[in-house]
Amino acid sequence: MGERGFKIRKILIIFLIVVTAIAIFFNLVSDYRTKDKNSEIKESAPLNESASEKEFCYYRSSASVPDYFDVAWLKIKENDNLVSGEFRNLPTETDSKIGLFEGKIVGFDEENKIKKTEVIWDTFAEGMFAKEELIIDYNDYYVITYFGELYNRGDDVYVFKDKNSVTVVAENKKNEIFLVGQSRYALDNKYSWELPGGSIERRQTALEAAKRELREETGLIAKSWKYLGIFHPKPGRCTEVCHVYLAKNLKQYETELDATEDITVKKIKPEDIFKMIKTNQITDGFALASILKYLYYKNKISFEI
Repeated sequence: MGERGFKIRKILIIFLIVVTAIAIFFNLVSDYRTKDKNSEIKESAPLNESASEKEFCYYRSSASVPDYFDVAWLKIKENDNLVSGEFRNLPTETDSKIGLFEGKIVGFDEENKIKKTEVIWDTFAEGMFAKEELIIDYNDYYVITYFGELYNRGDDVYVFKDKNSVTVVAENKKNEIFLVGQSRYALDNKYSWELPGGSIERRQTALEAAKRELREETGLIAKSWKYLGIFHPKPGRCTEVCHVYLAKNLKQYETELDATEDITVKKIKPEDIFKMIKTNQITDGFALASILKYLYYKNKISFEI
């Protein structure tokens, strides 16, 4: 190989070195961008996680009017069934509110892996401090906040104007009543025996809601209905009114449960109700208040007035 061949070989070596250097450079840039992209994705994933403690951060910005944006930022810290954090709600055309909150997890949507919480939010807006009840539903990827229609309960804590509800005491010809049982996330998945019932939907009467809930949860349809009265489940926190019905002349059909419901139905004799209450097998407040009204109506208990 002559001088010309040596020069060609030298040029090829230099070319390979340059190409290798360029490839290494772009590979490093690519790795950096990938790491940066992943960190952005994880902004709505746990920021800090241990055996019992997790921390999430969420951010949202959307255009409301030209050149203006509604912005919301929420950071939530989870420790077992307790939650705390900070929420900044900065809409364009209404009052902005910021503040810290704390509360607890009260439910879990298994299908969508969503934790449901109720918290008290210490807010600051327009130079004024206030406390508001806030509902926060969240999972690893997104969060939903519900402000609801709020009322000042008298101590500068604002409470929800909740939907009203119904419970049904369904009694068969043997004077047995029907209970529905299911695991409750807020009770550490403890099994809870309750009465059929639920919320009254919009444009629906209390009786219509009672018939719907009884059919969905037990598969029962009743020909005879008796109104037993009302009670207020949580008068210190919300405006909810629960209506109680006695359902008789029953006919059995298939249940119509929601996808997230896993309910067991059982019949119990009236004399056994006291045993279940005494042994804490029935602890649901809706059931206790409704059973009290039922037993009073059936003259199983009496009061001196």
